[in-house]
Amino acid sequence: MDKQIRQRVVDMLNNVDGQLAIQIATGVGATPPSKPGGTGVTVSSPAVSQENTTKDARTRKVAILADDGFNFSEATQVMGALKAAGVHSEVVSKNLGMLTSVYGQQLEVNKNYASAGSIMYDAVYVTGGRQCVDTLLNYLKTA
Repeated sequence: MDKQIRQRVVDMLNNVDGQLAIQIATGVGATPPSKPGGTGVTVSSPAVSQENTTKDARTRKVAILADDGFNFSEATQVMGALKAAGVHSEVVSKNLGMLTSVYGQQLEVNKNYASAGSIMYDAVYVTGGRQCVDTLLNYLKTA
């Protein structure tokens, strides 16, 4: 990495934590900051506090895990109930595209496992259907 870039990174880190910036500068061969910085902020801001976050259904997101052979009527009932309550849901599976239920109905996948981080969801719903559940269990064993 270019020496100027390393120095800029150290200088930026100094805005967050002066002692950390000094340690990193030593490790990457950059000049330690002459005045350890930090933001100096000690008072919390209501604008960024999670204590003031609205906590209702409209701020929630549910991952619906499904695979081929899922129970279509069960899944669509749950999705409808979530939508009626204002909860956002996304169908998550191993591949993007369409899933086929045990009786041939199809459902579009919104995210695959690689693009759906668990931290993005407040809850997980696993669809029923023997083939679907077996596939999900087998995936967990190999993941």
